[in-house]
Formats: sequence, structure tokens, C-alpha cells
Amino acid sequence: MNGSSSSRMGLEWVLDFDRIKAINTSIRIDGKYYRYKGIDEVMVPSTSSLTDTNGQPYKYIGYYVGGNGNYNGFMTQRLNTNLTLVTHVPKIRMIFSLRFEGTLLNTRQNLSEYSGGTRSYVLDSQSYYLPSSTQTDIYNGASYVATYPLYYVSREDMETRIPFMEKFLWAAEHDKELYNELSKLVVKSTTGYMFRKQGYSPYFSANLNVSKEIGKYLTVSFFANNFFYSMQKIKNWQTGNEGSLFASSLVTPFNYGISFKLKL
Repeated sequence: MNGSSSSRMGLEWVLDFDRIKAINTSIRIDGKYYRYKGIDEVMVPSTSSLTDTNGQPYKYIGYYVGGNGNYNGFMTQRLNTNLTLVTHVPKIRMIFSLRFEGTLLNTRQNLSEYSGGTRSYVLDSQSYYLPSSTQTDIYNGASYVATYPLYYVSREDMETRIPFMEKFLWAAEHDKELYNELSKLVVKSTTGYMFRKQGYSPYFSANLNVSKEIGKYLTVSFFANNFFYSMQKIKNWQTGNEGSLFASSLVTPFNYGISFKLKL
């Protein structure tokens, strides 16, 4: 079984426009797009915490592709674009810099993938253990999902690997006791939106920097990052809830200060 795999893709751009002489201002637009996808296909046995009705270790061990969680990978995408305006005022020896930063795309999506077949299945209800006969897309964002081990072994015969799905479906029809035992190896999602794409509507911030030369040797600069401390409302795509950028980790918190530069 192969191990982990990942892929990365990125694109950056910079556009510098000619200085606007009338106001002595230069304009720059820059940005970046980045995409990452990672999948883990290392075989992992189920934990030993399961016990039978007598308190003895559970007699079956399931082997899961990429761990015994519902997802074994994720994909992220991010698209940023920025606008910078820099104005020089030689008469008073000052430079004003204003930078607008916009995040147009910021997403993450849990993935359940296996190069050799299917790893997770849609359930018709959270209480079910068998895969749905009518739904197959775990990424529809509105279904509970079950993840099955690829195979299982008995503690009495650790060498014989039994394909889980085939035996589980057979047991559902012919052996209820075995079906109930194998159901303990089924990992079900706790929400119906676990595989719905996580992300936010676009959000923005602005940074200001003002520099003043004093004499031949001293430059004083004042900066204010995210100076209007945006109260913009943004929507979480996964949950549908709205929240404020205020005190969130999505943008740099409001901060300001003064710096001094001395030429010797």
C-alpha cells in the first residue's frame, strides 16, 4: 500500500504601473494563488480500546486506508490580491503608502480517497451502518458518511485478511450476529457537513505607512495595520453562519507604532 501523496500548485503576479506624475503616485497590484492537496494511504489498524460484552478485547481488528477517521486528506485553496499606492511629497520630505489586501478565496475541504477504490460511503441516516443505495457523493455537503476498513482479521487468525465490505454486506443478510460485531468497525461522521467545503466570503483589510525625513540623518515612520479594524460580516460556507472579522484570525489584528531610522 502506498504512503502519503501530495501535490502543490501556485501562481504569483505583479503589475507595476507608470507613476502618475500629477500626484507623484505609483501603483502596484500583486497577488498569489496557491492550491495544496494531500492524501494518506498508509494502512492503520483499529484501536485496541474496543471490548466485547465480557470485557475482553474485541475479536476483530480492522485495517483502514489512511487511518480510522472519516477523512484521510484535505485540499486547500487561497487567492490573495493586493493594491499598493505610494505617494511622494518631496517638498515636505514625506512618503505616504497605503496598501489594500484582499482575500478572494480561502477554502479547505476534507477528503476521503483511496487510489484502489472507495473508502467512505453516504448513509441514508446517521443511525444506519450500510451504504446508501441511492446516494454516492460524500461531498454533497448534506449527508452523514461511514468509513469502512479495507479488510479485517480475527485475533484468532491474524494472517487471514477478510475484505470488509463484501463480508459486511453478506452478514447484513445472512448473519446478524456477525453484522452487529462488524458494525463496531464502522466509523461514522458526527455531522452531515464534514465533507462540505470550508471557506469564507471575500474579506479585506488596509495598512497605512507614513514616513518623514528630518534633517539628513533621521527618518520617522508611523504605521497602522488594519487601521479601520474591519467589522465586515463574512459567511462560513460550511456551516452557513455569519460572523465578523473583528478579533478573528483571518486578518492581522489592528496594531500601530512608530519607528526611527538613523543614518550614520
